[in-house]
Amino acid sequence: MLRKYTDLNRKERREKSREAIKNVIPEHLIEYITNNLQNEVDKCGVLSLSATDRNILLWSHYAAGHKGLCLKFIATSATPFFGRAQRVYYFSQYPQINILDPVEHQIEAFFFTKALDWSYEQEWRIIDHEGGHGYKRFPEECLAGVILGAQMDKTDREIVINWINQRKPPCTIYEAKINKTSYALDIEELMKS
Repeated sequence: MLRKYTDLNRKERREKSREAIKNVIPEHLIEYITNNLQNEVDKCGVLSLSATDRNILLWSHYAAGHKGLCLKFIATSATPFFGRAQRVYYFSQYPQINILDPVEHQIEAFFFTKALDWSYEQEWRIIDHEGGHGYKRFPEECLAGVILGAQMDKTDREIVINWINQRKPPCTIYEAKINKTSYALDIEELMKS
C-alpha cells in the first residue's frame, strides 16, 4: 500500500494507508485474515503430549476408556525431536493476535493457547510447519516406558508386551491400576524389557 503513493512523502503515504484501512469493511477483513490463518494452520502438523500420565480424564478421552496405552518419552529441551515441544497455556480469553506479525507467530499464538477448562491436560505441543501432518519418526532411545491401560484387553496386553520385549533400546513396562479408595490411578512397574 505504501509503495502505491511514491509521489508522496512517508507521512502522507501512511495517512493514505490509514484512510484506505478505514474504508475496508471490518467483517470482511476479519473473515479474510481468519481464512488465511486457517489455511496456514491446516498445513501444519501437530503432536499433542501431556506432562502427566495419571489423569483419569486423559485416559478416558485419549486411551479408549483405559483400554489403550500411554507412551512415556524422555524429553528435555536438548532431546532430539521432543526438544521442540512447547507448553500450551490456558486462559479464559482468546489470545490477542497481531495481524502484522509473521504468520508463524500468529499460528503459534493460535496453537499454544487453550481454554482454561482444558488445563488438566498439562499439554505440550510440537508444531511441524514444514513437514505438515502425518507420521513422524522419533529417536527410539527416547521411548522410556509404556503404560498399559487399567482396562486393556488381555490379548492387546500380550501383543504390546511382546512388541516392547523385541525392542533393542530397553524401556520399562508399567501398568495403570484404578485406585480402590480414591478417584485416582496408580502406575506400577510391571517389567523392564
